[in-house]
Amino acid sequence: MVDISRVVTALKEPPTRSPSPAAPAVKPGASRSHLRNDIVGGALTITFFVLVLLLTLAFIRQRDALVSGVFDRIGGVAAAQESRVESYLEDGLAHTGVMVSRPNILNALAEPEVSDDGVLAIERAIGSYNEVVGDVIWISVYDADLELVAATDDDPTAVDSSYLARAMSGFAIGRVVVGPTGEPAHLVAQTVELDDQVLGLVVIGQSTRELEVVTGEYSGLGDTGETIIAQQTSGGDAEFITALRFDADAALKRAVDGSDTVVPVAYTLESGSFASSESVDYRGESVFAVGRLIDDANWALVVKIDRSEALASLDSFLRSGLVALVFGSLLAAGLAWYVAIHIRRPIIDMRDAAAAIAGGARDTRVPNGRLDEIGELADSFNYMAHELNLLTDGLEREISDRTSELEIRNAELRDLIDSKETFLAGVSHEIRSPLTAMIGFLDLARDDSFEATERGPMLDAAMQQADEVLILIEDLLAAARAESGTLKLASVRVNLGAQVAQVVEGLTADQQRALTVSGDEAFALGDPSRARQIIRNLVTNAFRYGGPNIEIHTGVEDGYAVAVVRDDGDGIPDSERENIFEAFGQSSSGRTVSGSVGIGLHVSRQLAELMSGRLTYDHVSGWSEFTLRLPIFSE
Repeated sequence: MVDISRVVTALKEPPTRSPSPAAPAVKPGASRSHLRNDIVGGALTITFFVLVLLLTLAFIRQRDALVSGVFDRIGGVAAAQESRVESYLEDGLAHTGVMVSRPNILNALAEPEVSDDGVLAIERAIGSYNEVVGDVIWISVYDADLELVAATDDDPTAVDSSYLARAMSGFAIGRVVVGPTGEPAHLVAQTVELDDQVLGLVVIGQSTRELEVVTGEYSGLGDTGETIIAQQTSGGDAEFITALRFDADAALKRAVDGSDTVVPVAYTLESGSFASSESVDYRGESVFAVGRLIDDANWALVVKIDRSEALASLDSFLRSGLVALVFGSLLAAGLAWYVAIHIRRPIIDMRDAAAAIAGGARDTRVPNGRLDEIGELADSFNYMAHELNLLTDGLEREISDRTSELEIRNAELRDLIDSKETFLAGVSHEIRSPLTAMIGFLDLARDDSFEATERGPMLDAAMQQADEVLILIEDLLAAARAESGTLKLASVRVNLGAQVAQVVEGLTADQQRALTVSGDEAFALGDPSRARQIIRNLVTNAFRYGGPNIEIHTGVEDGYAVAVVRDDGDGIPDSERENIFEAFGQSSSGRTVSGSVGIGLHVSRQLAELMSGRLTYDHVSGWSEFTLRLPIFSE
């Protein structure tokens, strides 16, 4: 950091120095000619090499950016297409999942030998489903011995036994064959199980039309890009299972050598996901390619685009760069010539001004009538002297502003300390009062002069005071954990009516008589203990500050499970309705929770919001209502 006081002192008291000796005279003509030639030659040489370097770096950066952009583009397409293919596979498993859970199929295959009635039941089940679902070509059902039991097609596609045997371990996907109608079909097989016993197998032929839609989408892939999906044949080759952009009849009719890992689909099936700029596609064209291995199906999904198309813009960039190099060199030579002719006079002026300032004449300014860079330098020099005088004033203003800001911060800190002291005093009072009462009741209970029947109420009163302390501590802990983000909440089925009942059980007999509970069943999604804590706080608040009549109502309202605690006491002014939910907040009517600490309603709203719910207050027809809304639990 610059010490401004030292700078100002140095300007006021410049050091004494010996006058500089006069520069020796130089023959003007020879000097200008030599300087001009040096400037032009040097500027031209430097400009040429700088332009060449910049062009090279720009070319490399353009190429790298272009390659990166290509991979980002085809990688994004690959990710989207992979998601669509996985969704397609999930749909196939969903279809078989529906079929293996059909009671008709389960009951028929559970027989020691499938009867004719069982076969009819299976045929009705698979026939009705096949008619409804559009992307299922046929459905076949096999028994535990892999014997065909029923099929929706009179001439079902033959499925090799190895595929069926693999499917008997749970499920099998990823095999595309020619279906009965001649169109490709994806085989999805899943076992029929009952009590951990495999009863048979359901095989569906899923239409590949959705995969054709995926590979037929060329958005963002230019004129040569495409998405390819291939499976591995028994011989290890990569067989295309959908049409290609440049071969519409390739599905199940064209394959590439599985050992030729230069081809993207073969490499993906052999080694897994990859990205390459040196691949060769099925046409023999050099391509950029991104491959994804669909693990469960063992399919290769490849998105590629020809290198010639992807890098086409580099040729025009290089031509433009060469043109810029030639014109830049010529322009640099012309500018250097102009500068060399006109540079001597301004340099002498700058030298004389610097000598005058060095001699103590700090009011000296550089004469300036130029509009070029040297003129800007002279203006900057003169402006620097002016700004230095203003710097001290600016620093004083900044110090004043910082002092005012510090005073504001100090006031905020004092308010925070006052709030903390008020809070600690309230907590101390709230804890001390029940503890004092509890100690008094327990001390009386120890007195042998009291009968056992008299000690019971004393112990009950002591327990009630202990509960008051426990509730306050629970609220304080919940508030602290919520603020720090460490409060853990369950997300389970909560019966609000049951939580209300537990809260009511903890009340005294007199409180229970003053309370009316009504409503319907309401099942919410949340944390039972925290929901109960909110209801208990609201009931305690009603007894302390509400009217003599208190009601609790549960039910379902506007898509929420609700619990309403209402009393006929004085309402809260509109201007203070949100303040009661602030930490340490309390209305002018005194309504809050947990005594005078002002933390209960704040904690209750925090808990409600953490359970994706709401806690609100309203005053309706002479009744103060606190309403807890929680999401409805759904199976």
